[in-house]
Amino acid sequence: MEKSTEIEGTVDVSGTMRLKLLLLVLIMSMVTCTVKNEWAKDRSGIHLLRGLCMPDKTDRLVYRHRNNTHVFIAFDILKQGKVQMFLWEIIKANNGTFISDMHLKTLPAVDFRKGMIRRYIVAATGKRHYGIFLKQIRRQMRRCRSRGVGKPRPRCQLRTIINTFVRISEKLRNVTFNCLP
Repeated sequence: MEKSTEIEGTVDVSGTMRLKLLLLVLIMSMVTCTVKNEWAKDRSGIHLLRGLCMPDKTDRLVYRHRNNTHVFIAFDILKQGKVQMFLWEIIKANNGTFISDMHLKTLPAVDFRKGMIRRYIVAATGKRHYGIFLKQIRRQMRRCRSRGVGKPRPRCQLRTIINTFVRISEKLRNVTFNCLP
């Protein structure tokens, strides 16, 4: 039987107890997040990034990217192997920065993920918050189009989609990349 000694208010833990505590810590760390190993296949047959932690009750990855000519926000539905992508063209004018009409595209996840990099992944979400975003973005696009009725070509400002995404992003869940495989 191993001895435990108490010195000045602290307890020296025996070797078997240390092993049990270590195992408990390891098990708890594996339970805290769902791990997708690099090149481990999901249902869509595509490989995800190493150490990607998806929070509970989420089934979609959210991507966002903006360059000088386009803005896109995409929802990668992992279980179905498809991506819903919202795409706008940026139009620079003397009186501001505007966007073109919204294009909603459905793409195979395999093709979409080939061009994506880690920094484009913003968050994870579920079906409910995806529906809320879809409803809000459509409403905002209708509003800014109706304000310009009678003008030669009514346009929505870039900040319309940015503000809508910021409002919904408060409800999205963080994705981390530090899970153990």
